[in-house]
Amino acid sequence: MATPWNSPLARITSGHLPSLDGIRAVALLVVLSTHATIPLASPGYFGVDMFFALSGFLITSLLLAERARTGGIDLPGFVARRTIRLVPALVVTVVIAGPALALVFAAPVRVLVESASALLYLTPVTDRLIGPSLGYGQMWTLTMEQLFYLLWPLLFIVALRCRHGTRFLVGALAVATTGLYAIYLGVAFTGHTPPAMCRVAGIALGCLLAFALRAGITVSLPGAGIAGTVGTLLAWVLTPTPGESFVPMIAAASTCGLIVSLLGSPEGPLARLLGSRPLAALGTVSYEMYLWHLPMIVLFAAASGRERIDVWWMAYPLTLALAVGTHRFLMPFQRKLRHRFSVGRSAH
Repeated sequence: MATPWNSPLARITSGHLPSLDGIRAVALLVVLSTHATIPLASPGYFGVDMFFALSGFLITSLLLAERARTGGIDLPGFVARRTIRLVPALVVTVVIAGPALALVFAAPVRVLVESASALLYLTPVTDRLIGPSLGYGQMWTLTMEQLFYLLWPLLFIVALRCRHGTRFLVGALAVATTGLYAIYLGVAFTGHTPPAMCRVAGIALGCLLAFALRAGITVSLPGAGIAGTVGTLLAWVLTPTPGESFVPMIAAASTCGLIVSLLGSPEGPLARLLGSRPLAALGTVSYEMYLWHLPMIVLFAAASGRERIDVWWMAYPLTLALAVGTHRFLMPFQRKLRHRFSVGRSAH
């Protein structure tokens, strides 16, 4: 079944879609599996690429919808909404986890530096200067997304004020996606570790999907769902194999396929599965879980002198409790503040 997307962003801007939370939940679960099974290295690291693609798509969809509705973009309001959503949970995590990390590792100065770096979204910088973070290793992805949230709306506003601005943005996204993945693959094929920053190509791919659907491109919904599901499974199978270098690209593209299927067939089997209560509920607190999970499993492993694979079953239930508690504690405060900068209901 092929469906023309005459109003491709309608379902994004008209209300909440539990199935999109389901994608977040799947991405989170594969990330959790990786960090839990070190040193066995579960192949779930590509969950980050799923998060990136979904984030790029949703943010661009909301920007396109706001421009269509109001004729412009409220940049201060956009930045304020992102800040209100992301920063409070980060502060709570660092304030609570930081002292525990300093105590367990007996490294108060280092942890203080790393905590300040995490709060300022500078973890990749301190990783390079003083070595891998003791408990905030996952924060590099937040740095990449924060840069995206700051730079992309600005570029979006400037470009769309110009003639052929949409074509310029689409072309720039296509070049960025292709170039970053080419660099990633080129470095990988030399036997070196590809730069993690190249994986932000997944964000650009998600942005491209938003423009494609806005343009009314006809898509095959069953085909998109099948491709997305098979691609996600393939990303898991290919790690670790000689084809591992292609996993970030496959995972991001597969996520785009899932998004197309879910938006076009919100009552279909795939949407019902990903929108099921357990997955949707986990997806709702996926950001808080992502913040808490690594400090918790690192603390449990360090305090017990055991490997992460031996303590994850203790660390992750506590992580879930902390994530739910953080989410519920902050939600009234965030909802009140977000209402002041609201441009309408959204799915992100």
